Amino acid sequence: MYQDLELTKKGVFMVSTGDIVPNPDNPRKDLGDLTELTESIRQNGVLQNLLLAENPDESDPRPYMAVLGHRRHASAIAAGVRDVPAIVKKMTRTEMIQAMLQENMQRQDLTPLEEAQSFQMMLDLGETVKSISEATGFSQATVKHRVEIARLDPEKLKAREAETGTQITIGDLAKLEEVKDIGRRNKLLEMIGTSNFNYYVSEAVQKEEYARNEKRIMDLLPEGLKKLKASEPNWKYQIITAWKFKDDTKASDCAIPKKSVPPVYYQKTESAVRIYGAMKEKYAGGKKDSEDPAARKADYESRSAALQEICARMYGLRLDFVKNLPRNILSQKKDAVLQYAARAIAHASGCNLNIVNYYGYTDTDAFWQDHDVFSDPVDWFIEDAPGGGAWKLFITTWAAFDVPRATWHLENSWKTEIVPECCAVKDDAIYSLLMEFGYKMSDEEILIVTGKHELYTPKVGGAGK
Repeated sequence: MYQDLELTKKGVFMVSTGDIVPNPDNPRKDLGDLTELTESIRQNGVLQNLLLAENPDESDPRPYMAVLGHRRHASAIAAGVRDVPAIVKKMTRTEMIQAMLQENMQRQDLTPLEEAQSFQMMLDLGETVKSISEATGFSQATVKHRVEIARLDPEKLKAREAETGTQITIGDLAKLEEVKDIGRRNKLLEMIGTSNFNYYVSEAVQKEEYARNEKRIMDLLPEGLKKLKASEPNWKYQIITAWKFKDDTKASDCAIPKKSVPPVYYQKTESAVRIYGAMKEKYAGGKKDSEDPAARKADYESRSAALQEICARMYGLRLDFVKNLPRNILSQKKDAVLQYAARAIAHASGCNLNIVNYYGYTDTDAFWQDHDVFSDPVDWFIEDAPGGGAWKLFITTWAAFDVPRATWHLENSWKTEIVPECCAVKDDAIYSLLMEFGYKMSDEEILIVTGKHELYTPKVGGAGK
């Protein structure tokens, strides 16, 4: 094949541009603007050799396939240059893909999606995550993350980028990996770039946890229980217990209290199963919902539970935001931190739990054991934890304001009423502080904080008087 080529120097041949076919596996799908390169080649010729392989497609009359130099090849054709210098090697398809990946990634020319599709292609050809890592220089963790991107709907991904006018970040794509169901991931692509993205990813992760544990918990129900319809007012029945569909719900947690009434019914929600005894005698007469204080109380409790879930999710978003803030940002925000520190002093009643949470613990006992201290966690943080004074001031300010519970939102002023105004002082303070650093509130958070969420409104009878 090579004997008819013009040899210019050792290993380099002059090859007609018409004898070269672009590689269909080229990770870089868009060659970009070729105007300047075309003009340069028109004036100076092709100065850097192309790398070619024998064309594996026997039905194609062109003998060579481009491996490296697709932009030079396309620009040479546009410039009217007939021949280009090239090195011709025998290469397998996998070797060609590896070579193209390495060149483009060294130049940072590939989008995350293009990298992902190339890695997936190599896996399909029999490569492993380890061998791809060794061949490309990417860590195995990075290769795994990129392969997850390849599972997304590429058209939806491109459409979202076109809609926002920016390339979707690796950080957003990594966040999507927290959601296991690929259908949910593709739906969440529509949220990327909006203030709702993190909130709805968190919600999807929580729903997957519920679905993952539902069967395990439901299998623990006593035999013979009757199912209450979703439309059936559960407040008419004697509540015994509720088992949540959570990863940390153990079989030992799912027991009927010894002194309870006999279990008769169960009612399944998205997040838990509730177990009830027989119908309360006083409801046999058929009282109307709007006339019964118990109905209003049950409605309040239902809305309260839903609000607790939302508020816990909101807290998780705020906690993640604070933990991921770069520390050097505080040099630009010292005045803001000092301002909110003053508010923290005025409003805080204690922030030990948040300091403990910040370091990845859920209780102070475990924190003390690992840090070999028996004093206040805040004292340890101020005196011994790494980090400068401004950073510690910011963290304690945040910790003093923020709580993972929804106690502000669920204050019961009169039996069944949820008073959204109770959240105003602390919520406004914490969100005002975080927004100084770039936090974006989701629609759900705005509704909760402003008191406009539908869960604040009784569904039965109105607030008690």
